[in-house]
Amino acid sequence: MSPGQTFYYESGRRGRQPFPLELMLRIHLLQIAYNMSDPQMEDFLHENSTARKFVGLALADRTPDESTILQFRHLLEKHNLGKQVLELVNDGITAAGLVLSKGRIVDASFIEAPSSTKNRDHKWDPEMSSGKKGNTWHFGMKMHVATDDLTGIVTNAVYGPANEHDISRARELIPSETEQVYGDAGYVGMEKREEFQTDKEAEKREYRINIRPGVLKGRSAEDIVRRIEHLKSSVRCKVEHVFARVKLQMSYRKTVRIPSVRKRKKFGRSVER
Repeated sequence: MSPGQTFYYESGRRGRQPFPLELMLRIHLLQIAYNMSDPQMEDFLHENSTARKFVGLALADRTPDESTILQFRHLLEKHNLGKQVLELVNDGITAAGLVLSKGRIVDASFIEAPSSTKNRDHKWDPEMSSGKKGNTWHFGMKMHVATDDLTGIVTNAVYGPANEHDISRARELIPSETEQVYGDAGYVGMEKREEFQTDKEAEKREYRINIRPGVLKGRSAEDIVRRIEHLKSSVRCKVEHVFARVKLQMSYRKTVRIPSVRKRKKFGRSVER
């Protein structure tokens, strides 16, 4: 979004005035954090005084209903503002002194998608693809994440097809000022890639990437190489907590194809996408 450009509704026009932008952003972040549907979020704002205080609503203030919350989320999706919202949140966290390091942990994980073609188009979703990990094939997308190496807070996230290698999106996740990078064996040789060679800060950066598991075969638990790898993994595990939260707590293990409005009316209700 360029400076001065706005996509939010203007105040002062005839009719009901829009809610303040900051209030709607706070509601959106609260909804993501607690993984609530739009009706649940509306009820939560009515029932929880702490939530109302966080978003900036007094007891007597008008509360956004579920349709307003839905339309605001669609507005962010329409203009692809999710990444900028994440960056603003991270800037606030950094300004508060909660992110103190310049180290990053990178990793990627599959987000499955239905492989069935029993839909209106009789086709797979064109944005999805198949990728292999070990001896198992996965159909869907791949989520690439970077976290702070001390706090485990997500600093960046991008998505790509499942058939992309983990390392292919690494440059998008790592800012130039990053001093240490942690990653699993899928990121071996990261520093030799062209996009990192052209980085002016790359010479000062330290890459603490786990070696491939086969190298450790036959080594004892007291072996110095195995102990070093254990230390790397003890830091790198913070990024796995992100995937656990996204997939287990927020229930984003699998994407779903949204049925058409016409088909959903068959079950007694119509829901706008």
